Amino acid sequence: MAILKTLRQTDTCPPSGLHPYIDTPDFSYDQWLWYLHNNGLPIGAASGSPSVAVIGAGVSGLCAAYELMRAGCTVTVFEQASDVGGRCASHLFSTGGTDIAEMGSMRFPPTEFILDFYLKTSNIVPNGLCSLPDFPDPGVVSTYVCYGNIAPFPWSKSSSSAPAGFETVYKGWVALMQNGLSTDLPGAGTITAALASGDINGATSYWQNYLDVFGQQTFYSALYAIFTGASGYPIPNGTAWTFDDFDRFGALGLGSGGFGPLYPISFMDIFRLIVNELETTQKFLQPSSTLTNGIRTLAIEFGVTLQNNGRPIQTSTPVSSIEPGAGGFVLNGQYGPFDRIIVATTTRAMELTLGLTNYVYGPGALISPAVARAIMRTHVVSSNKVAARISNFWANDPSAVRCLQTDDLVHQVYTLDYTPVGASSPDSTGVCFISYVWDDDAVKQQALTGGVPTGPADNQQLYQYLLNRLAAMGDPVATWTNNLQPLNGDFQNNVVFEEWQSRPYFAGAFKLSQPGQDKYVQTMFFDQKSLTGGLPDDTGVYIAGDCVSWTSGWVEGALTTGLNAAAGVIQSLGGTLNPDASGRTPLTINANRYRYF
Repeated sequence: MAILKTLRQTDTCPPSGLHPYIDTPDFSYDQWLWYLHNNGLPIGAASGSPSVAVIGAGVSGLCAAYELMRAGCTVTVFEQASDVGGRCASHLFSTGGTDIAEMGSMRFPPTEFILDFYLKTSNIVPNGLCSLPDFPDPGVVSTYVCYGNIAPFPWSKSSSSAPAGFETVYKGWVALMQNGLSTDLPGAGTITAALASGDINGATSYWQNYLDVFGQQTFYSALYAIFTGASGYPIPNGTAWTFDDFDRFGALGLGSGGFGPLYPISFMDIFRLIVNELETTQKFLQPSSTLTNGIRTLAIEFGVTLQNNGRPIQTSTPVSSIEPGAGGFVLNGQYGPFDRIIVATTTRAMELTLGLTNYVYGPGALISPAVARAIMRTHVVSSNKVAARISNFWANDPSAVRCLQTDDLVHQVYTLDYTPVGASSPDSTGVCFISYVWDDDAVKQQALTGGVPTGPADNQQLYQYLLNRLAAMGDPVATWTNNLQPLNGDFQNNVVFEEWQSRPYFAGAFKLSQPGQDKYVQTMFFDQKSLTGGLPDDTGVYIAGDCVSWTSGWVEGALTTGLNAAAGVIQSLGGTLNPDASGRTPLTINANRYRYF
């Protein structure tokens, strides 16, 4: 779930170089996987076919289950839904069709290195993410920009790097990302280059400097300090931002997605996405003969492989209790016993559905008090998406306006073309995302529905309301909005919406830390290091999922924590982990490299 839209500073692919992520600079997960793959090795081995239950069939849980299966474990996956995927929620509008509404993850930068590995080795995208087209973001395709009392006007990057009126925030942000604030607080590219060159000490020093200066600041407070000169450093690009500039950035960002609802989020949680190049050259999953179900294709592939190897996936089976006992863990009082448990859900589900954070002292506690505290207190954003199947009005008009950005209730509109690779002509249909919002904006839009995700009674009510808000802006937007009508006027079958915060077993979209919460993420992300080898905290229950990662909202974060949990389980069971060429595994990462507080 990309949150920053097109805050990218380069349109090149492949990325600047393979590199670890900034919070784990001493370990590259993908290079470990490629080394093992090229030598025909699984991530490890556990003797005696120990039994492991995985709760949650999103890509995190399925990745963990897949790797544990290859390591010799007997794995059973439990999933509350009728199918796999979790927040890799690809909705096919018609059986056998190609039009998809990606209600979860929808942008895929090539720096999602683990995702790239699995897409290649499973032959879903044989040539990897770099072979895919760019996501048709605002400015990438022709876009209407609507702000304040300025008449709506078309904009694309071919005509200008920034929409009219947004030059100050654009140039200031680019200068900050490229040049930083000082030699000790360099631009994001300098930190990434240090990671790519193997300069762990240099990257660590830069990141710690940023943590020391901005680690306790919100996105807004850091921007205010930086772009008004209050930080004491020279203002990037030399021009102080006015109230209107901050309003522009909050409403439309650089003209391609507003960040106002995210202003309370930690500046460092935003900045790490830039350093990790997750906002660079984001790709679009164009259908092909091997990529038939959007990003859910990977979850389906994991699931099929597991089931073909006798590892069942118990769909439509919510888990509400985990009961430890002398013989192992029992789920719902009937499934088990299992030697180890991996919970790969949102942190909200861990707390509200599974009761992982319930106060239990001593024997019988499922997780440590520190992890329970982190799960309960780390911020999870609300998020809504509303999509419709529409006519492909741009099929024969490359100059057609494809996107809309406004500071009204409808902040952004995207149009996506799911014509398969190699098709002789464009599809006659496409997909419109009329809304993708977070936190305050999500709660505001949720007031328009019955609070029941994908409720068919609300489809026409919600979508028509959003259409009417756009039409009320007058021409040229009103006329353009006619293109966004659901195909054949069928609101029930050609409109889908998601309110992740009101969906049972999710209760939220993804983690975005607030200031001071990096310490919580550190506790969750590295939990597997304290739960292995018979250490006192080894309860036998492991957590995974993108909400416990440094890069929540991204498939990469989900896969990273799935691998962490699988590695922890193997070592806890007395098994062995296969290292990379330098002798490293996810359990050798220095968990205390940084002072997060």
